[in-house]
Amino acid sequence: METATQFDVKRHDGSSEKLTEDHLRTRVREGALLFEIMDHSGDVKKIWDPAKTIEVDDARRSFDDLTKKGYRAYRTNEKGDQGEQMKTFDASAGRVVFVPQMQGG
Repeated sequence: METATQFDVKRHDGSSEKLTEDHLRTRVREGALLFEIMDHSGDVKKIWDPAKTIEVDDARRSFDDLTKKGYRAYRTNEKGDQGEQMKTFDASAGRVVFVPQMQGG
């Protein structure tokens, strides 16, 4: 039997946990806010609890920092497909993918 891929997901407090794609989807359906940040090393996953003000504030700072650096934020749908671009932070967005600005060559 094939083992599901596990992702290293960072939490607000700096700790991390290993979660499969199914677990990530379940956490988002239950209300978690998940950022997937694409960069030169692949992607980094960070998760926050929107019921905790300190975590929402941290997520908002991360959103603002990334978008100021030129990353584009996209809300995803239930399947994880890219949806609409987000210009402002929304704690209820669920799963958000951050893509760096493309460089011309």
